[in-house]
Amino acid sequence: MLYLNIIAFIFYRLMFVNIEETSLKPPYWINMGALAITTLAGSVLLIHGTGAGIIVELEIFIKGFTLFFWVLVSWWIPLLITLGIWRHIVRRYPLSYTPEMWAMAFPVAMYTVGTIHLSIVLEMEFLMIIPYITIFGAAGVWLFVLAGMAVHLGKRHIAYFKNRVGSDHANKKHIS
Repeated sequence: MLYLNIIAFIFYRLMFVNIEETSLKPPYWINMGALAITTLAGSVLLIHGTGAGIIVELEIFIKGFTLFFWVLVSWWIPLLITLGIWRHIVRRYPLSYTPEMWAMAFPVAMYTVGTIHLSIVLEMEFLMIIPYITIFGAAGVWLFVLAGMAVHLGKRHIAYFKNRVGSDHANKKHIS
């Protein structure tokens, strides 16, 4: 329930406050991930909680809220992609690796898993088209961030060794 309050403030900020491209960092994807995890939790509760007294009593309520959160997470994805396009293509903010980028990988995977479980719970086989697509998105995001990290670390190591070799060479000249 706290999520709904917090997301209202985030949405207000996105809609009514002048946003700089520097403020649209990858952790915005965590907002989407929270909804995806909620979808997964509700779905798993309904799959494995059958027969439990309280689950049976609240089944319709849990299904409704799980579907509600899935709809919200499905709405966040195009918004986040659009904001990313605005940030990096329209505003030409440089795309470079930061550890924060890992915040994009997990939510996309959670959305995929949550959608699979939701389609099982609601017996809506047509929803399975989404995970068949988003699994490639999740893997793509993960590989993209991994590649960015590898390039970043490679550049750091090269710079380190250049400085190290340069300082060793200068020390040898200074000694002789």
